Amino acid sequence: MMRVSKNIIVICEGASEWAYLQRLNAFLAGLPFPDGWYEVPVRFIGRPGRNGVGSGSFNAVKRELAVARKLNRSAMAWVWVDADLYVRNERACGDSYRGRSGGVPPFCFSLYNFEDFVALHLDDEGFERWARVMTEGGHFRSPLPWEAYKGLFASVLPEYRKGDLPADFITVESLGNLRRHLTQLPRMELNGLPVERTFAHAMLEELSRRYPELRA
Repeated sequence: MMRVSKNIIVICEGASEWAYLQRLNAFLAGLPFPDGWYEVPVRFIGRPGRNGVGSGSFNAVKRELAVARKLNRSAMAWVWVDADLYVRNERACGDSYRGRSGGVPPFCFSLYNFEDFVALHLDDEGFERWARVMTEGGHFRSPLPWEAYKGLFASVLPEYRKGDLPADFITVESLGNLRRHLTQLPRMELNGLPVERTFAHAMLEELSRRYPELRA
């Protein structure tokens, strides 16, 4: 029986997440098909597009999730947003998420934000520099707003620009870095936010099921 690719609709917060998904899909398309497959086994489809939802706030995401499900009832839907808004409980996002109904799945958070997720892909030296800089800046005690964060992150990865990633950012090696560094994260204060799994954990789990070279 011919295997059918799994489509995962990802409700993105912004252009950065959308760009990552494009890099991820291009990387997967360049890998040899696993045994028994004649097409890419899993696709991560960014919705609603290049600019994302435009806000990671709970109500905006909930509306977009409902639209995505109506448009494609057979695909799995993930929500990928930054956790900082929810940890700080801005616009009551943390309260709304904790009180969400059964129809809203657990979100796949970046901890705390997309740039933290990017840092986990770096080599050991880059990761350790990021962890040191952000620890000294107090980011892990309370997530910094972007205006305070961006200067610190620029000292770690000066060439980084929001919404843009190098074409070769995702490799077997960088995904291996991501997997390893997830176990080395500094302790982050979540202010009671329930995080069942991050986007990194969810993505790596899907990939490891299908690609032997991407397993731990």
